[in-house]
Amino acid sequence: MTLAFKARAEDPTIASYRYRVLEPIRFLKARGHHVEAFDEARLDRYRTVVFSKAYGAEDRKLARRLKAAGKRVLLDLCDDHFFNPMDLPKYREAREGLLAMIDICDGVVCSTPVLARAVQAHAGLKQAPAVAPDAYEQATAVAGPPTPLDRPARLLWFGRHGSPNAPAGMADLVLIKDVLAEAHADRPIEIVVCSDSEERFREVSAQLPVPARFIAWTPESFAAELAQADAVIIPLSDNPFVAAKTHNRLTLALSAGVPVVADRLDSYGEFAPFCWIDDWRGGLDAVLRRPDEARARAREARPYLEAHWSAEAIAPLWEAALGLPTQPREPGRVVTPPLRPVTPVWAWFAQDGRARRPWLLSGEGADPTDRRDGELVMSLAPEFVREGCDLTCVIDVETLATHGQAWFDQGAVVLVPFNLHHRGWAAGRSLASWGADVPALAQLRDQGRLLGFDLWTGSPHGLEGDFETDLVMRALLAKAGVREVRSLGTFGPRPSVEGFETLQPVGARRA
Repeated sequence: MTLAFKARAEDPTIASYRYRVLEPIRFLKARGHHVEAFDEARLDRYRTVVFSKAYGAEDRKLARRLKAAGKRVLLDLCDDHFFNPMDLPKYREAREGLLAMIDICDGVVCSTPVLARAVQAHAGLKQAPAVAPDAYEQATAVAGPPTPLDRPARLLWFGRHGSPNAPAGMADLVLIKDVLAEAHADRPIEIVVCSDSEERFREVSAQLPVPARFIAWTPESFAAELAQADAVIIPLSDNPFVAAKTHNRLTLALSAGVPVVADRLDSYGEFAPFCWIDDWRGGLDAVLRRPDEARARAREARPYLEAHWSAEAIAPLWEAALGLPTQPREPGRVVTPPLRPVTPVWAWFAQDGRARRPWLLSGEGADPTDRRDGELVMSLAPEFVREGCDLTCVIDVETLATHGQAWFDQGAVVLVPFNLHHRGWAAGRSLASWGADVPALAQLRDQGRLLGFDLWTGSPHGLEGDFETDLVMRALLAKAGVREVRSLGTFGPRPSVEGFETLQPVGARRA
């Protein structure tokens, strides 16, 4: 039997239709599932129908028909349509229709965890809806050379002009008018707005302290402007509607190698190493004065996006959310089982101000009591873990096998390379594959207490450094945005505990 996506509007220029209908159909088909766009003439073939942002009266009527016929019905959402601070009649009606549709459906799927929590609260659900994130969209454009320093820099804003139910969209540019004025005083800039409303642009641009011009959005015009941009800027209003948004605008720009300066959003957190989040002065200074450095930072995002946010990477989460079987439907096809993903360490650092705090790197020679007020601790040895730390780093699977259960029992957060080491070198196995061998690893992963990072032994784009010292972890903290780090006991005179990689320097080892 087949699963069908019933879209609210079948228009490829609408981002939600591309991200939440066309793309999932493509990658789920490629994995051997029978998936297609909804066709009422084929209704008898469907086992499940997913209503994508479709919950109007006619959609609810169809959903009831499907349920009466024994079909499974799901609702997929990517916007918080409950938020209505101005008490607009249209959105009061939308809320009632949305709640009625949720009551009809067998389940709800959301694009972000923030949106899932909002839906749970508004609909009074016992559990938060499943989350099926958007795959990143690879831009057709490629960043061109930066504008010469003696010419005005181009800063690009793109997106829909706004939403009637919440402060959002083009008007967000006014939020950063002061920082734009400061930057413009150091080097002339021009704001390019690629959007869908020239009327709204005239209202907003009149409030900006810098020159601005409007480009009507088409796939072709957007690609041309993105390639010529010195940076993409994404200021954001602070409200629940905006908070539930996905990473799409940010990752689309990064996929082209274009620098990005943006306000903080939950879904932006893990991309902080590749752009500037909540740092408008620092980000614009880099873009305007050190454009080659800014572009190099943005280019680093591409392999990360491919590894963690491609269709192949997020497809198992869609399979789990939609209740699709994990076994291949066609001989020879391999379908990855749905597993809870390992959180990239960058997302963890972006939360609760961890990147803005001072850090202590503690090795075996450290005194566990030598911890300063306000300091966070990353442990590189098991002794310090027993005294309590904020993060413990492990490179070798042998160490996890020996100490993993203790760390699990103590509530520790554990950082490992995505390609764990076995007997001193990258094993070439996925973290998921180690779950049966090291139960504590699977437990940590399932509770969201396992963090991962790319190390150079398992990735050509990974962090470099010698394992005998704390160089790799210093590089990781620096990339996360930490500015104050001290070390204790990381050059201890005693032989290290096996598994913490403080063996001979890599350069001294024999093949």
